[in-house]
Amino acid sequence: MALGALDPGPGVAGVIEGYGLHRRRSLGRAGTERDDAEAGKQEAELPVDCPRARDGWTGMHDPTLREGCAAQRVRALYEGSHGALWERIERERAESYFETNAVLARRRAHAMLFEWTGDVAGRHVLDVGCGLGTLAAALAARGARVLGLDLVPRFVEIAARRVGDARFACADAMSWPGGAACDIALLSEVLEDYPPQGRRALIASLCARGAPRVFLLMRIPPPAPWRWLPGLPPAVDERVELLRWIHTHVPYRIYRQTSVTVRHYRVQLLELRYEDGTGSSQPES
Repeated sequence: MALGALDPGPGVAGVIEGYGLHRRRSLGRAGTERDDAEAGKQEAELPVDCPRARDGWTGMHDPTLREGCAAQRVRALYEGSHGALWERIERERAESYFETNAVLARRRAHAMLFEWTGDVAGRHVLDVGCGLGTLAAALAARGARVLGLDLVPRFVEIAARRVGDARFACADAMSWPGGAACDIALLSEVLEDYPPQGRRALIASLCARGAPRVFLLMRIPPPAPWRWLPGLPPAVDERVELLRWIHTHVPYRIYRQTSVTVRHYRVQLLELRYEDGTGSSQPES
């Protein structure tokens, strides 16, 4: 069932309302709070009573978008009203409490990603679902040779203007034939837009390019009581089954994983490393 159309019922609604009251009291009259000790940074001012409709997540659960080609579905999604929402999040110009949570969670997850990738100077990086080029810009600034792919022409145009030191193409990664082998392949917050079989196909196509290291960053269901809120962004609900599928169907092993949570917004970061026929991973060059 689409979360955007979910009627939580009086019991769950009471829990949500009670938790919201607790949050409003903890935020105080100024409507601000400090980020927790894990983040160690001051949060931006958070609007407490922002209407959830402005977040635009409900459009992502439109059942009509489940029909037809996966690439066409995703393109239609981000060329619609959701494109403006995602642009605000990528540019860190949040207009609501929920959008601010997304910005903070992504900031932490990206910091962890850069720590894991290490020195990328001179490395060829394939950024699938590059969006506005946020990660591409950071990687290019670290000396990586980045090629970003996205299905949305507007996103590709913006990314090309923002990041002069990277290349971009409007293409479907599952059918895109071009480019030489890359050192690092990156798939950040893309899997959520596909049905389960589409997620497997996308990962398989990415792994088929033979990159020694593949990084997956995906949204996963938030902890209680956030998961009962209506209109949350879609997440990879079957992540355990997905990880099991990766273990048995692609020549990669899960080298390490972690997750980052900021209230309702939770992302999991995984690094996959290519495993040769002997069962050992390919060392970093």
